[in-house]
Amino acid sequence: MRLLFVSALFAPEAIGGAELTLEPIVQGMAARGHTVAVLTTGRADGDNTLASGVLVMRRRIANLYPIAPTQKRGPVWRAAWQLLDSFNVGGFQQVRAAIRRFRPDVVVSDSLRGFSVAAWPAASLAGIPIVHRVCDAYLLSPSLNMLFARPGSPTALFKGLVRWPHRKLANSVSRVIGLSDAIVDLHRRGGLFENSRSIVIPTAVEVAPLQRTAGSGPLRLAFIGQLIPTKGIEDLLAGFVAANVDATLDVAGSGDAGYVALLKQRFNDPRIRFVGWVSDKRSFFSRIDLCLVPSRIFDTLPTVVIESFAHHVPVLAASIGGIPEMIVPGRNGLLANLGGAEQVASALRSVAADPQSIRDMSTTTADASRRFLDPALQLDRWEAVLGDAMGRR
Repeated sequence: MRLLFVSALFAPEAIGGAELTLEPIVQGMAARGHTVAVLTTGRADGDNTLASGVLVMRRRIANLYPIAPTQKRGPVWRAAWQLLDSFNVGGFQQVRAAIRRFRPDVVVSDSLRGFSVAAWPAASLAGIPIVHRVCDAYLLSPSLNMLFARPGSPTALFKGLVRWPHRKLANSVSRVIGLSDAIVDLHRRGGLFENSRSIVIPTAVEVAPLQRTAGSGPLRLAFIGQLIPTKGIEDLLAGFVAANVDATLDVAGSGDAGYVALLKQRFNDPRIRFVGWVSDKRSFFSRIDLCLVPSRIFDTLPTVVIESFAHHVPVLAASIGGIPEMIVPGRNGLLANLGGAEQVASALRSVAADPQSIRDMSTTTADASRRFLDPALQLDRWEAVLGDAMGRR
């Protein structure tokens, strides 16, 4: 098959889990003999062919500023950007040009920021079937903060305006691949993909050898991810300090420099270490007993949970979004209400009361998480969906 993936970002330019989990799928399809191209945004136009044979076409975003701007933008700029991104005519032209050049059998749309849902008519007008991977709530709302806006509020009215084209255009999508049941259900309830067949294919990563340093003394806790408010980092830090348990907390990840500096100042505790971006994840996970995922707003299928499983580290996570689909309580982690500092403190006191039970879960975590640790099966299922879409062209 000739497969054209359309994604806002692609490695090595990535912000979150969606972009990071797309690359193995793209490379896996190429390794299986398919001809693969990726259309993505970039600082400037340019093409390059990877060692795997994947053609990467980067196009300067047809909007006011890049997806990952080098400076903060005010509300007027952000609103104007979102209005243009509701149906980006420039994005339509870029996708149409890529289709005419590459002549794919199937177009796979992923995160469509920058290209917008204009990518879909570009494909459907060319008679190319579309498979869309749903990773987040972008099609329903410009941001998670707007997703559950009070009906009738200015925020809700703006969200309705910039997402007006999406329901009608979503009917052109042949197949929908969701990372979790929760994200597919959210879109169905939002009126999208009513005529599309859907399947859930979660992210999968290779399981690492069980290689952990002996755990004794204080319980070793860790947070790894973007340091932004919606990830619950402030509640986590405040709850950890308030819990006053025999534990340490490593905070790994990056964020706005001013925001990170404020966190360090507010939570100046010798038990808390801010370790920055982690490149050697195997070494990092080998030194912790429990990974904490205190997301405050809908989280589709956090990649950090799967990475923890792959490194035999159980997870204490918020019962929100698709996370409950991932956790087998007592075998690969625990679910809790982590919606505030007090709730976090209570959950931490509970796990710290029996640290050995947490450490013992390392021997069952991977086995209880097999559906997230089989990349070959993930690619098998992707091939089946793409082949079915192409066969119905």
